[in-house]
Amino acid sequence: MTVLDFSMELTSDRDKLMKYIIDFENYPKILPEQLKSLEILENVDNQISTKEEIFFSTIIKKPFEQKSVHTIIMPNKLETEIISGPAKGTKLYILLDKLDSGTAVKIEIDLKLGLKAIVLQPLIKKWYKRVIKALLLKINNIVNNSA
Repeated sequence: MTVLDFSMELTSDRDKLMKYIIDFENYPKILPEQLKSLEILENVDNQISTKEEIFFSTIIKKPFEQKSVHTIIMPNKLETEIISGPAKGTKLYILLDKLDSGTAVKIEIDLKLGLKAIVLQPLIKKWYKRVIKALLLKINNIVNNSA
């Protein structure tokens, strides 16, 4: 088990930020180099199931597919579990807390990798952190520019 956690402060409103974070269909537009496609498989109550085609250009030379289940636990907390693919069993938690100047974002990733990918763990940890931060910063900009 490898746990990766980090936090950041964003300037946008927590509720608006969450609205865009769960708008998964727009992720390929936000991260076109890393996310080749994303399909919503099911959207029921507070759970959204997706299928993603991901490309780690610096690590793996061909895209791979994974499926994820995203659960909105509270209006400010999202849990994502990867249910298929090289990182099957990985869980990612995003918690958004209101600040006077915007939103505090806390991210925790419980990274699980299959045997083939375990040797790439240090690179994958860096990639996850970099991509999630980039995603959140881009979403923050979208929220601020839509106001």
